[in-house]
Amino acid sequence: MDWLFVAFVLLTVVVEAFNSRDLGTGFDLSVVVYPLYPLVGYSAARFTVRHRTDAVVLLRWFALPVVPSGLAAVAQHVSDRLGRVVLNIAPSPNLEALVAKDDSVRATAFVGNWIGAGMYFSAALAAVCCVVVGTPKTRRIGVSVWVAGVSSIVGAVATATISVFVMTVFILGTTVIVGRGRALRFVGSAGSVAAVVAFVVTRRAVESRVEQQTALPYSDEAAETVEATTGTTWRLPSTLAYRVDVWTEQTLPAIGSRPWTGWGAGVLESPARPAMLIWGSAESEWFAVALWFGLPMAAFFVVVLGAIGVFLWRSRSSVSAPVMAMFVAGLISAFIVPAFHNEGLPVAFWALLGVVVSLHASRPAGAEGRTRATVVRSDL
Repeated sequence: MDWLFVAFVLLTVVVEAFNSRDLGTGFDLSVVVYPLYPLVGYSAARFTVRHRTDAVVLLRWFALPVVPSGLAAVAQHVSDRLGRVVLNIAPSPNLEALVAKDDSVRATAFVGNWIGAGMYFSAALAAVCCVVVGTPKTRRIGVSVWVAGVSSIVGAVATATISVFVMTVFILGTTVIVGRGRALRFVGSAGSVAAVVAFVVTRRAVESRVEQQTALPYSDEAAETVEATTGTTWRLPSTLAYRVDVWTEQTLPAIGSRPWTGWGAGVLESPARPAMLIWGSAESEWFAVALWFGLPMAAFFVVVLGAIGVFLWRSRSSVSAPVMAMFVAGLISAFIVPAFHNEGLPVAFWALLGVVVSLHASRPAGAEGRTRATVVRSDL
């Protein structure tokens, strides 16, 4: 799995270098730098965790920074002034466009993108759930973990992103199944408080998103007006019907016109951008990789994720179950959103995966391990 991931990163660099020369666009250095962030998160967790005690401590501290992010997400819904403060810290052109149109707000928190923020909140929730399941029954879970759980759920709802809702439900449901009574009490209390806060703060945004998904397509007269204005009969943005339009009218034709090496990772900002690509996103993880690097690399990407899935299944345990649930939900979400290539999830997901790998490779700490850990802590 490690070698497949590294090979995928190296091959994307090779393909990007070829595309830059073939299309005359110049090499995009971000293609090299960006994949290093997930790799660093993954490696840091692998080198840190030696046994289950290390994993629980790391995951506990990993989850705590979600609290200020959750507060930022709530602030964006509560007050325009507070929302502007958050945008000054982490700009989001898409959210600024919604605010300018007086549309319902979708929280971007400190990530700058509502999908990325939602995936980060989901990853933090998975870490919280791992702590809940992995903490011995003789020890208290702690108020800080409970607050992080509430913040994660509220933040996920505040993004008003359907795929994030699904991922959150997956994680919570899996935690209750593997953790049973104690996990049920934790999820019940944290979920109840989060539901009340989310209902009060984000109800308008969530209702708006649900109405969008259930809205009927344009009438013939409205479609003619839209086509005359935009050159296309696309449906309402952020709906499945709209994504189908983007796929059939843009993404798939662009992939078909250059199937072997794609158009490069920066195609949407490139002077070589095909005329058919009007919208600023492929609206699918799988189609995006094929658009950037070609169909062979898209197939290799599926192999890499398949290897991760096989490993998670073989190393399955109660502690790793929330991470597996997040991964499965991510695979489903990747059909319509960039679940593994965005600002929020990659580093967090790969860090959690590194914890799972380390737990699988290690054994429970015995007396010698506990003594060594005590010596290290005393030295610190």
